Amino acid sequence: MKALVVDDIAVNVFLLETLLTVHGYEVATATNGLEALEQLKQAPVDLIISDILMPKMDGFQLCRAVKADEALRDLPFIFYTATYTTEKDKAFGLSLGACRFILKPADHEDFIQIIKEVLGTKGSVVCEPNTEDFKEDTEYLKEHQSRLIKKLGDKIIALEDSEVRSRNLIVELTEKQAEMERFTYTVSHDLKTPLVTIQCFVGQLELDLANEDHDNVKNDFDFIQGAANKMRELLDDLLQLSRSGRVISDPQPVALPVLVQGVAELFDRQFENLNLRITMPTDLPLVSGDPVRLREVFQNLLENAVKFSAGSPEPLIEVGGKVDENVVVCFVRDNGIGIPAKYHERVFGLFEKLDPTCEGTGIGLAIVRRVVEEHGGRVWVESAGEGCGSKFLFTLPVA
Repeated sequence: MKALVVDDIAVNVFLLETLLTVHGYEVATATNGLEALEQLKQAPVDLIISDILMPKMDGFQLCRAVKADEALRDLPFIFYTATYTTEKDKAFGLSLGACRFILKPADHEDFIQIIKEVLGTKGSVVCEPNTEDFKEDTEYLKEHQSRLIKKLGDKIIALEDSEVRSRNLIVELTEKQAEMERFTYTVSHDLKTPLVTIQCFVGQLELDLANEDHDNVKNDFDFIQGAANKMRELLDDLLQLSRSGRVISDPQPVALPVLVQGVAELFDRQFENLNLRITMPTDLPLVSGDPVRLREVFQNLLENAVKFSAGSPEPLIEVGGKVDENVVVCFVRDNGIGIPAKYHERVFGLFEKLDPTCEGTGIGLAIVRRVVEEHGGRVWVESAGEGCGSKFLFTLPVA
């Protein structure tokens, strides 16, 4: 026995095809009524199972066409639909000559039993169109047409959304590729520098040992140790960066005053040595997020602020935040060296160091951006320029 399954949704076709094949039926498929009619001309089947809402020719039109064809009119026809679910829909479908009108999703065993019943009565019971019981109902047909139009509109919108998503994905992948190229180049360059230093001073160390120049031997060891430390710092930062895009726990309410105070304690010795003050209101709003990752955000921003405020006569760091609609806008502000406008976006790039002489690898702000974006927020910097301090702002979900 062979069934023709007609449905424009691939997953529906797959499920029916699998179910029928498992129970020993051959299956042919079509995505609309016109395609089904073409297949019926080419190869005979024993049963038609059709959806109703389809492009080009819907299930009602297909049923009409089958029942109007002398060669096909005796074929059992079953409607299988998730859209047409009322008794009026069922009455109209049966009036066209369908043997059964089944609603999706049907129980598999019940569905197969209906198929067996329909095929068992094939030839002895012919389902004829019944125009007497169901006259041409213009209102119903208008309703049917409006459903078809709505489905077509939904498909057009879905296609447009898919096209927009595809374009955005291409842009994102292009940006990621460019970032990866910069990342690869910078990592190879930054790792090569301490390796060259080590290689150079290993050679010098051999000479100094041969000459028993103990003072220079110690200097050689110091340079080698410094280069090795630099490599370890870079690798540690790369590891932290790789982890920064992953939120490791479910979002939870986070009290910013407690979190920031805990981070600030890490810098107590530096605050004291630099005579640096930090201010923060105690009524900062609750945010929703991963406290471990948010701690990384404030740690990197405070470290950045300490580093670039060190030369100020009265270094000051301010931490704040306020609710703006459904997000909390947080900030870390310093009165340090400031950032020219042309670098406001660049500072968040990987390994970007506006001052190549300063400590660090230039990964901190890239980590900040990645964590904030993972929380659905954005980060930016405001600064009037050199000598005017910087204010780093970012948004987080309100708890």
